[in-house]
Amino acid sequence: MSSPRQLLAAGLAAAAAFGAAASPDQASAATCAGASAKPGEASRPALARALLCAINSERRRHGLPRVRPNARLEAAARRHSRDMVASRYFAHTNRAGSSPADRVRRTGYLSSAHSWTVGENLAWGAGSLGSARGVVHAWMHSPEHRKVLLWPTFRDVGLGVAWGAPRPLHRPAVTYTADFGVKRR
Repeated sequence: MSSPRQLLAAGLAAAAAFGAAASPDQASAATCAGASAKPGEASRPALARALLCAINSERRRHGLPRVRPNARLEAAARRHSRDMVASRYFAHTNRAGSSPADRVRRTGYLSSAHSWTVGENLAWGAGSLGSARGVVHAWMHSPEHRKVLLWPTFRDVGLGVAWGAPRPLHRPAVTYTADFGVKRR
């Protein structure tokens, strides 16, 4: 009998970097410290904390349980964000052909799982649209990203935050990877 496995992935290139997207919803993540911090105004850990808070704020608003940080998913997400910036690409499949599930599997997160589901959202941006609030706002207004962010069974998340963008920009930018997961033994 094969194990049920599922991969959800959605990427959002930076319409946000150019200011073309709608401004972030002020009510969303209103209570998250640092959620409005632009790239260069806060540390990577502070941006990751604000992004986690903004994600959980949206999940709570939709009656879903919060996702909790997972070090293995974080390792996969952090490596992917850094690789996209360093290698100048923006995609779920990296230059070596590894999918989000491949990268998550290499961290050991899926060890001993009978079945699992992983999902990945990507974003990069500059200015207010590179803030945690701006990224979550953009994800919530994209059907594919919204589906991943509000997937009801996700329990874990790893957030990768890397300085820079997958294309040359002449202002501070940030690239985000959010790897979501749930596993059943």
